[in-house]
This record gives sequence, structure tokens and C-alpha cells, in this order.
Amino acid sequence: MLPCRSAKSSPLGRPRPTTARPGRASLHCKRPYPSLRWNLMKYIRIALAQINTTVGALRPNAQKISRLASDAAGRGARLILFPEMALTGYPPGDLLLKKHFMEDCEAELARLHSSLPRDAACVVGCPRQINRRLHNCAVVVAGGRISGIHRKSRLGCYGPYHEERLFKPGRKALLLDTGGIRIGLGISDDLREPSSPAVRWLEKIGVDLVLNPSAIPYYLGKRAEINHRLARLARQLNACIAFCNLVGGQDELVFDGGSLVIGPDGRPLACARRFAPDLLVADIPCPQRPPAEPQKLPGIPRIADLTGTATAVPAARVEPEMGSEHELYSALTLAVRDYTDKNGFCGVLVAVSGGIDSALVATLARDALGPERVTCISLPSRYSSQESQRDAGQLAQNLGVRLQRIPINPMFDRFRDSLALCSADGGLSVAEENLQARVRSVI
Repeated sequence: MLPCRSAKSSPLGRPRPTTARPGRASLHCKRPYPSLRWNLMKYIRIALAQINTTVGALRPNAQKISRLASDAAGRGARLILFPEMALTGYPPGDLLLKKHFMEDCEAELARLHSSLPRDAACVVGCPRQINRRLHNCAVVVAGGRISGIHRKSRLGCYGPYHEERLFKPGRKALLLDTGGIRIGLGISDDLREPSSPAVRWLEKIGVDLVLNPSAIPYYLGKRAEINHRLARLARQLNACIAFCNLVGGQDELVFDGGSLVIGPDGRPLACARRFAPDLLVADIPCPQRPPAEPQKLPGIPRIADLTGTATAVPAARVEPEMGSEHELYSALTLAVRDYTDKNGFCGVLVAVSGGIDSALVATLARDALGPERVTCISLPSRYSSQESQRDAGQLAQNLGVRLQRIPINPMFDRFRDSLALCSADGGLSVAEENLQARVRSVI
């Protein structure tokens, strides 16, 4: 690439570098990202608070947010990012249509203003009514007050998403200025496509850091897809990307976390754990330049300078990649644990037959909940072999769980006699075979 030279300022007052090529008109080129040498760079210490929320549990969710924000501030973080809809849990569904729920949500958000660290900026996901329109928002709280609000512009209406039914879209993305560092903010799918209005706008005005709070459920192959998308976005914007994803099971969905910080070259700077809550703290390099003049950034929220100068290079935390089987098993155990806990169940019963399918389910339950919360039930009939009954007992012993045997022969005979299901030749009819499963389901 040939050297860049200054050109006319952008509409927001930022110089636009251009490249001059022999025999051709000057073309715009990306602002070169400064060298990562510490003596030339300013830094923002950011924390990605990857939390496990419960839909509708506003007070417990708010307490988690406040506690993790204090923890992050204690570790020197000046910018703290939470996932999409962190206050309500995701997806909140038709709770958003209840007036009292929205009032309670606003009350909890107001309480958070006073409990969040005053020397840091916190980005909290929550729903808000703005001009009688309901929006999926990311609220920036700094110094005990709301300094900016972004309304999600690209609403999901596919797979598990039904956002268009509940929310109204916002416009583009949010831009913040802190000590001359420009921070863009877009929620989840706002930044999904390179040609989306939010991405094009951020590319036009130029940013140094982009925040992307999200709640994207797990699916096999998601990790590689997210990495590719964020790396492409970082290179397109020539900026660092901070992606904070929700973690935990919620009904039929499971969120895998895996929050990331991506450098402007598309390579990961730091990675959070997957399938577990985590607080990822990372120092993000930013260009050192004088703050932009306020009059050249009309309507752009300006917050206190969050930058600092680091004296040592912290070791980047990058979690090892999981194999596909490890991913699936981790997702299943997390889903079982959270479904049980969030619905208030004290434990689970697992019917075991001595076969491999029930053995796998029992193992999942034990790994998710612990042996003290799992009881295996053996329901043998006259057609159950001694080998299968022995295998069921051995399985319970290996897992360290309780086993209870309940023979179904008496119930089976009563059902069969009452329904007159005996076959003409005295053998086992198809109806009788199915009846065994019916009796077991009753128990």
C-alpha cells in the first residue's frame, strides 16, 4: 500500500486519509492502525461480563450486574460490557407486553444507576419504552447517569427470534467519544452483515473500538462462524471488536458464552470461557490523538476519559478450542442444569433399562446436577432380561446415584385384563408391548 496523505475532513470532523496512485484519481483508504508498541499507545481496560441470567428475574439479574461491575472495576476495568437483554434475561417474550413488568424493569434500571461504579462506563442490555415504542436497548451508564442509549436496528425474526413482533427498530448504531477515542455500539445482528446500515455508518465516520452485546444461542459450528464474522468486521472497520455473549440455558435454548476481543487485524486478543459464566478483562490498544472538538461531533455523547497508559503487557487469555463432541456434551449438561435450577426442581428421575440410551441420559444428569440430585428408576417387567436389570444396577453404582426398582408386572396385568388385550394365540400382542411403555410413563 502506498503512503496515505491527508484529505478533506469527514462530516464529523475526522481527517480522511487517501491513497494517491500514479495515473489514477486519489482513492480513500482506511486509517492505518498504529503500531501496538506500548510507548505509543493509549489503552482502555475493558471487561466483558458474560453472565447467566434468568428470564423475568429482574432483581437477581440486577444484583449479578452490580456485583460483576464492582468486581471488574476492582480489577481496573473502565469500560464494562454486559450481554444483550442482561437485565431481563433473554428471550423475555410476552413479559414485555405486561405493563407492570416494564415498570419494574425501569425501577431496577434506576437502582442500578446508583450501584454501578462511578469511575467506569457500563453498557447494560434492557428493554425500554421510548416515545411509546418498545425497543431492545443497550444503555450506557457512566457517572451515575445514563450517557447514551442504543436501540437495536436489525431485529431478528428467524429460528428462536420473534423480535419484530415485540420491538420497534432503532437507527444505525451509537457512537461514543471518550478522550478522543471513538467507540461504536451495535447490538447482535446490527453488525452481522458487512453492508448493514450500522456497519456502513461506523465505517464512514471511523471508530477505534466497537461494542457488540449479544444473546446468540448455541448451534454446532457457531464458534467458527462467529469468529469469521467478527474478524471480517474488525478488518472492515480497522477497529477492535468486543463481543459479549450471554451464557446459560433458558427453556429450549442454550447460550454458550464464548465472548471475544478481536484486534483490527482480525486475530483474537482475548477469549472467555464457553458454557460457563466468566469475567474477561483485557487491555485494548487505541490510537493516541487529541480529543475531537465537540462542535465537530454534533449529537455524539461524550463520556469521561476512560483511557490510561499501561506499564506492562498483560498476558492475553485465550481459551482452548473445543472438539464437536465436547461442545455438544457441554451444551447438554448446561441446558439440563439450568432447566432444573431455573424451574425450581430439587432433582430429577431417570428411568434406566440397562441400555446405552438411558445410560447416556443418566450420565448427563449426574454430570449436570451431581449424584445427590439424580435418582435412577428401574421398571422391569416379566419380559426384562436379568442381564438388562443387572446392567441398570451397575450403571447406578458406577455413577454413584440412588437406584429404585419398581416392578411393573402387577400394574401391567391389571391394565391388560381390564382392556382384554390378550392375543388369540396367547402370545404378546403389539398392544401389550405398547402397554409396557404406558405403564412406565404412569410411574
